[in-house]
Amino acid sequence: MVMIDVWPIALDVRVGNMRDNTSVKDVIKDLTDGLGYDAVIETVGTPENFNDSIAISRRQAMIVL
Repeated sequence: MVMIDVWPIALDVRVGNMRDNTSVKDVIKDLTDGLGYDAVIETVGTPENFNDSIAISRRQAMIVL
């Protein structure tokens, strides 16, 4: 499970916080060997986050809005 905060500094991955301009999509695709997640829960409701939810999901994934 990965939680993504609205502040880039709070994007936690395997070994700590990312403090550069790496995109959420790039990080998730790297963590999943390019496949994306089976399920994504989007709780903020902004268009940008909705698009990110699609971008980090694999084909036929469940996206909960």
